[in-house]
Amino acid sequence: MRVECPSYSHTGAHTSDHVRCHMIGEIEKAHMVDEPAVRSLDPDLDYRRRTMYVGVTIFMMSLIQYMGILPVFGTDLLDYLGINLTQFGVLMSMRDIGGIVPALFVGWIIDRWGARRALRVGLVGSGVSLLIIALCGPRWRLMGAGIGISIVFLVTLEMSGSVFAVQLFSEQRRRILSLTSVVRDIVNTLVSALGEGGLSLVQAVPAISFAAVLHVPFAILAVVFLASSTLFRQKTQRKTDKPWQWRDLLISPSSVPLIVLMSIHGAADATTCTWMPIFLKSKSFQNIFIRPGFVISAFSAAYVISRFALALFPERFGRRAFLVLPGVLGGSVFIAGLLSRSPILTPCSYVLGAFLWSVEYPALLARLAEEEKHRFGAAIAVLTLGIYGTCAATKWLMGFFTDSLGEERMWIAMIVAASGFVCVSIGCTLWLLFIGKDEEQNVPHTAQTKSADRQ
Repeated sequence: MRVECPSYSHTGAHTSDHVRCHMIGEIEKAHMVDEPAVRSLDPDLDYRRRTMYVGVTIFMMSLIQYMGILPVFGTDLLDYLGINLTQFGVLMSMRDIGGIVPALFVGWIIDRWGARRALRVGLVGSGVSLLIIALCGPRWRLMGAGIGISIVFLVTLEMSGSVFAVQLFSEQRRRILSLTSVVRDIVNTLVSALGEGGLSLVQAVPAISFAAVLHVPFAILAVVFLASSTLFRQKTQRKTDKPWQWRDLLISPSSVPLIVLMSIHGAADATTCTWMPIFLKSKSFQNIFIRPGFVISAFSAAYVISRFALALFPERFGRRAFLVLPGVLGGSVFIAGLLSRSPILTPCSYVLGAFLWSVEYPALLARLAEEEKHRFGAAIAVLTLGIYGTCAATKWLMGFFTDSLGEERMWIAMIVAASGFVCVSIGCTLWLLFIGKDEEQNVPHTAQTKSADRQ
């Protein structure tokens, strides 16, 4: 079974690669069985209504990216909540801790109840939990609880929504996934710019407070999620007796190093993206020449461009090169920018580095799919646990080290995080030399493989 991830969206402060690839594992399973989402609708459901369902689903999934606005608020959020950098790290880690639960159980829930019912649960739960963020005020612990709970349901929404959309257009799976990721990455780019616009509005209009800019959009999103859930009511649902078992997480030994490397990549990506806005506003720089929100927007755009370009290459083009080179090149460029201590070169090197290292994760994912052809869902479940756990730890450690070193030396902590990309390249090289089995030379170039390459 060949698993495709044509869009290759990035990790970081936004919804991450491992969540999207976990849902692709569930899509593969749903594609092989009788789809409950389709059976629960009218058997003769016309194209227009299916298109409407898919459009609403993709739109609601794209709104998940608004959670990425919190790091853009940076020091303003710290001042409003009255917290230090270590506590901010804990706050941002709640997004990763909250993602562990759906990573374990959402696939089983989809199998048991169907994607449509799971999607509705995600919408209702997201709406209710986002109200906690909207109403928590400056109480950072309550906000952290709201973030953690909302991520449980937002990830549930994203995974089940992707399965549901593909079930409605099972003959256009690649196109649906590509469209979903394109819309999501566009929203990623807009959210960061929207955060900067909100901060500028607070400075320009004294009547508008930072609290209003922070909380009101979450209240609006909560209402939108709750209202949209009424569109996905379902008269009947499938129920199976399949219990969840830990054996569902068993994978082959050769996949373990790949999962470790992908976890390191995800942690480096998420940590640098989360802390970059605060770093650019820290005492490490005397002036700000490029506003942090625009830097994150350019970062998101770099991911869109590089991974769209990657999707245009033939399936087997650069199988080894995309494992070995992107991390060391991108990480080195970013580290060089950090060492320059320049408020211009640092953000520019970050965007350029992201353009390079963004292709590393999908290359690793493709090799993982080859190693786990029959247990890809289990591999993605283990990968999701690994990345969420690693990201939660590194985000907290970043805040702890910054408090310990002082803001003037925050660039040192950023270099440590950026070195993760270089370490992944080194690990990939060792894996190819001693563990990985390169089947490229053993695969005959039949008409079928040539057709796949052209696609």
